[in-house]
Amino acid sequence: MSNTNTNTYSWKNYSIVASLNERTIYFKITDIVSFYQYEGNVDSKELRLNIELKDAYTIITNCFENNKGYNVSISVNSNVLKMQYSALIGGFLKMEIEVMLREKVMTNDGQLTINFNRLEQKLVAGLNKLEQRCKELETIIEDKNAKLLDLTNKLSNAHICLTYTGHPVPHHFIPLNIKELNARFSNDSESYKYELIGKFYQLEKLTTISFKAQSFSSVKMESNTLKELYIQEQGNGIFTSIEGINKIPNLERLTIIEAPQLTNIPTVLKSYKHKINYIKIQTCGQVNVVEMQTYCRTNNIEFNDGTLLGSALGSNK
Repeated sequence: MSNTNTNTYSWKNYSIVASLNERTIYFKITDIVSFYQYEGNVDSKELRLNIELKDAYTIITNCFENNKGYNVSISVNSNVLKMQYSALIGGFLKMEIEVMLREKVMTNDGQLTINFNRLEQKLVAGLNKLEQRCKELETIIEDKNAKLLDLTNKLSNAHICLTYTGHPVPHHFIPLNIKELNARFSNDSESYKYELIGKFYQLEKLTTISFKAQSFSSVKMESNTLKELYIQEQGNGIFTSIEGINKIPNLERLTIIEAPQLTNIPTVLKSYKHKINYIKIQTCGQVNVVEMQTYCRTNNIEFNDGTLLGSALGSNK
């Protein structure tokens, strides 16, 4: 029995093959979600129509092609797939065709193939969904970056008033985008807002003279960008501990000068993981230089005690 015409269609979640033969119309329909298959041959007697088989096939193909006046519906019940075709021919002649197909019984190998196909389809659907989500996130990130750059440009003209005093002077107003701050404080040094240091979002180096604070914790000094810190207390004896230095997690270089009451530097540094690779301690009488040298040597930190020979490099951490 030779084929005279074969057509393929996609309709909702079905893949359809229809073929006109000499005495029958052959159908093979696959549910691309469940991968169940329905197959069979239908002759003129089963169609219950007083028209030629090829004319019935033309009506069926017009329904699958969704031509004007032609419609098809598909439903499944108890392993039987039913196709209902409705056609309005010439604008006045209404014809309906009904085709019933049974589910194709699968062999074990066939069922295994279906199961693999289902898994593959789920994987492809998941990947497509993930790819779509990634594209959405890329768009969101690009939009956020554009807004962030715009905000950064606007903030480049902003300043922070770095003092508690009710009579600020020009040097108290610091640009928000500054990368290096040289704060040579004088008589009003205790009024400076050290807790605002973290607001300078690009600050990498801070030099502070006449540092009048007991510790970094006592003035709530924090920064995620600061890499180099230079402190000169000028011998007033207030600065006693580097406690709170863990709130400056990216600090690499630390210099402390003229802090006569400062002690226990290694004890604090051992209490957290840091990135410091250079320490200079000068004119700090309470600091145990031997202890500092041992700690720095052990942790591969360059140590300078303020003398030409006071530098040591140790082994790897």
